[in-house]
Amino acid sequence: MSESRGPRNHSEAPLACSLSAGEQVDRGIWLARLRHAALAIEARDGGVSVRFPAGGALEAEVRAIAAAEAECCPFLDIAVEATADQVELRMDGPPEARPIIDAMFPVASD
Repeated sequence: MSESRGPRNHSEAPLACSLSAGEQVDRGIWLARLRHAALAIEARDGGVSVRFPAGGALEAEVRAIAAAEAECCPFLDIAVEATADQVELRMDGPPEARPIIDAMFPVASD
């Protein structure tokens, strides 16, 4: 099952988050919890791919964060795809959004 949110053309939306400072703190805590549950975070052209183990509650949370991020950061293209083994969150944006994406899901350096 695949779901995609966000503009098809990154230039359609301004590079701005609509969350208040307090909401950004809460969102950061939520993202940190999800990063801890991730199997892998991998860089991709324009963004990241984050893989999680398959599971009902975790998949629901990944879909919820995808929907929440698509709402507050419409300049991002966000997709969630699930298989029997894993759930993948893909987040892409224009080049100037890279620092924002990297802050949400930093890729470990070797």
